[in-house]
Amino acid sequence: MLQIYNENRSASCAVCDNSPNSAANRICFDGTVLADAHLFGQFGTKSDLVKTLHPIEVIFLVLEMDCFIFYETKQICVQAFFDLYFNEFGKEGLDLFLVYFHFLKKAWRVSIDSSFGVDLQLYPGSPEDYHSLFGVKIFREDEDTWLDMISSARVAESNKKGLIYARAEYKIEHISDLEQFLSTVVVTETVVDRVQL
Repeated sequence: MLQIYNENRSASCAVCDNSPNSAANRICFDGTVLADAHLFGQFGTKSDLVKTLHPIEVIFLVLEMDCFIFYETKQICVQAFFDLYFNEFGKEGLDLFLVYFHFLKKAWRVSIDSSFGVDLQLYPGSPEDYHSLFGVKIFREDEDTWLDMISSARVAESNKKGLIYARAEYKIEHISDLEQFLSTVVVTETVVDRVQL
């Protein structure tokens, strides 16, 4: 569970003792979210007064919207949180984060949603007002075959969605410096049309 506050705090990271940059918003893991916080409206899932954020959304909010991460009363820097995320979810989680980050930077509303056999759903606006135009499947060399691609394209087409295969290319040795690492990532995307297959 996460809490989001609009307040300015400055403290060192409880994990690595680094001093995070100053921020205007705070994210906590010990309570409920202010459901009407307009800044965070496109992120997470909401039920009544509780908003649950995916770790990927937390990392994006810290990097792009000047948020803090707190666990109880201890502040955690984004690098320590990212390291924890990477250690828990590995390369698959890293690829998901990088593709998610890529499409958010391109001004899509991105939903972490594995329905329809894809990893992400892309919306031109609020999911409450728009149908998802594309499903995004992250290309995994060791798993995806032509049959998988054809099946995914058929499912997307039958649900009136386009299908995008995305692939993140990066050098893992830069991962200990998140901002430098992100500056070296290249995400390629291919719109798959069943007719082309």
